[in-house]
Amino acid sequence: MHNRLLACREWCGFLAHMRNLFILAVLAFFSMCTPAKKNGGNSVDPGGKFDFQVQYLYSGETFYDTLIIRDRTMVRKYFNDDGKKCAKAQRSPCWVESELESATATLTAEELASLKSLVEETNFMVSDPDPHGLTGKGRFYAYIITVNHKSVEHRVVMGEFPGSADAPPASRRIYLRLLDLAKAKSLGN
Repeated sequence: MHNRLLACREWCGFLAHMRNLFILAVLAFFSMCTPAKKNGGNSVDPGGKFDFQVQYLYSGETFYDTLIIRDRTMVRKYFNDDGKKCAKAQRSPCWVESELESATATLTAEELASLKSLVEETNFMVSDPDPHGLTGKGRFYAYIITVNHKSVEHRVVMGEFPGSADAPPASRRIYLRLLDLAKAKSLGN
């Protein structure tokens, strides 16, 4: 009887521990996927001292890539695994922030105006913030586009997983424009 009671206590302790891990995982997931604040809220520059900002983020165990345009400044941070470090890594993610490479460039007034026009013509600011229905999905790699324009922030979270749909046209066009600008400015990757 005493052994059964000890086994039951150990099992209950294990279940309580697993419950706590589950709660932490859910909280971590929802903290990454919370809807963006409207009317000036901003996760990148809480001071909001800019007219226009676009951010693209794609991150996972073996990769990291972010492009940020704030007014006319474009910054790219990325993980470059030339040494194939991730193939031998024992931790996840295999990169640490100090290993991220960074490059900065200045956009011309025309490049910035073109990007602003693209945001407006694609109606990105009113597009579906969760086009892939990621809430409740299992494992996936999120890629996020956040735009701050005219004192409003809009974030679209898309997922990459087996069977996932393509990115919506507005998000895809903005993403491709960001990549074109990064390439034109020789911003790595």
